[in-house]
Amino acid sequence: MSISEKRKGKSTKNVRTSMRLQYSLDYLFDYYYQAKVSVGRAKSTLKTYQENYQYFCEYLETRGLERDVRNVTTELGREYIIWLRNEKKRFSNKCNVPEHVKTVGLLPKSINTRIKNMKTMFKFLFEEGKINSDPLAPVKCVEDLG
Repeated sequence: MSISEKRKGKSTKNVRTSMRLQYSLDYLFDYYYQAKVSVGRAKSTLKTYQENYQYFCEYLETRGLERDVRNVTTELGREYIIWLRNEKKRFSNKCNVPEHVKTVGLLPKSINTRIKNMKTMFKFLFEEGKINSDPLAPVKCVEDLG
């Protein structure tokens, strides 16, 4: 095999890897997260970003979807809200709270925090030119009727 063939193969592999990263939600979240670290966000705020991203990834997993930005649509964003309202347990199994407290469905304030964080991330990625459109821009927060 000639050197040019090796380079050609390696170049193709690098292109495939960079294409995969371009659509990887984990990669895009890390890009967003590092930008927030660079501007000096508080550790507690950064932790909230991570937790809210993990909630979103948990939702994708329950729906059998890969962490690929091409899977994120306005419709998916609205379905995520419905999942948070009607299916998500309030506390994870890691929390040391009694089972009767682990009810299904998050409070509107909690849902809105999670949605706002994800909306902010996608808006940032769009403004930075990392994604072609902001799929969560039309998604509205939950009204608190309580």
